Amino acid sequence: MESARALSMSACVRGEMLQPMPQQHLYLTRPTPCVHRHAELNEEQYQKEADTLLDMLHDAFEEYIEDLGLDGGDVEYSQGVLTVKVGGGHGTFVLNKQTPNRQIWLSSPVSGPLRFDWHGGKWVYRRDHRELLPQLEAELKGLTGVALSLTRA
Repeated sequence: MESARALSMSACVRGEMLQPMPQQHLYLTRPTPCVHRHAELNEEQYQKEADTLLDMLHDAFEEYIEDLGLDGGDVEYSQGVLTVKVGGGHGTFVLNKQTPNRQIWLSSPVSGPLRFDWHGGKWVYRRDHRELLPQLEAELKGLTGVALSLTRA
């Protein structure tokens, strides 16, 4: 017997909406819409958008971390992985491409792991619709007290 999650996932692949029967401790009160992550970008477009984002963030973080001047601060970018050591005991951010899912993954000392999809011209966390760049701005300002502007005009 398949679990409700497995049923939901198989229905999502077929493009359906599923409302399973109530089970022991799982009750869905309304249909759950499927999210098709790949609908907006083909792989070439994904690579272009992800590389543009990570290149921009690399440049912005290098300047930001240098200006902060905190002991242990460092920025490294290699093979699609951007590592930002804030310094001063504030932790490390890691952003990386997840090409099979066409996502940007963020590991944050503030919010933990988040996965962002390209949606409406922005990198968006699908669970609560927060955007990647404002998320990073808020977390860094909260950690260091120094603002960083990442939003594009």
